[in-house]
Amino acid sequence: DFIQKHIVEMYGSRLMVSSDGSMNSDHYRQALLDTRERLGRVDILVVDGLSMMEGSESELASANKHTKELKELAIEFNIAVFLIVHASRGEALDTRDLRNKIRGSEKVIDNSDAAIYLSQIVDADKSFDNLTEYRKDIGYIRCYNKRGSGNYTNVVYDFDENTLLMSESYVDPRTVEVKTKSSGGNDGWI
Repeated sequence: DFIQKHIVEMYGSRLMVSSDGSMNSDHYRQALLDTRERLGRVDILVVDGLSMMEGSESELASANKHTKELKELAIEFNIAVFLIVHASRGEALDTRDLRNKIRGSEKVIDNSDAAIYLSQIVDADKSFDNLTEYRKDIGYIRCYNKRGSGNYTNVVYDFDENTLLMSESYVDPRTVEVKTKSSGGNDGWI
């Protein structure tokens, strides 16, 4: 209720939300047509949960099928389609590069123009050997421009828990980068 209240305050009737977990591309097409008829214009479709779209195929085949269909909808309706895909279970919440960690990752990345990965930032002051605490006031975004330059942009954002809004932060992403063993090659900084 808290999130829905804030969304309604911000967007009013300009945002359509469906909680139907069994949507497929035909359902989305009809919803887009209905919304366009009612409001005159649709700009963005956000699909939360590729794994919830109907299908009896394997995870990889399902990801391939549904991402292709969603891309066709983006072209047909001239809209941006944002697909929320969750990382595999057990993945650290502060993992920055999730390309190989998302469910159906090979096909999801193949069929997308760009990817935006959100991860958390470890709160070093509150974390100990076996207990990792994460910052609640800031987060990390890595944008991968797959179809364009192929480069990454790394951004830290401020997060307001009361309004659920993200805003620009002046924290340098390099100061909160996860420390890992060097794998060589490009570190993704542009």
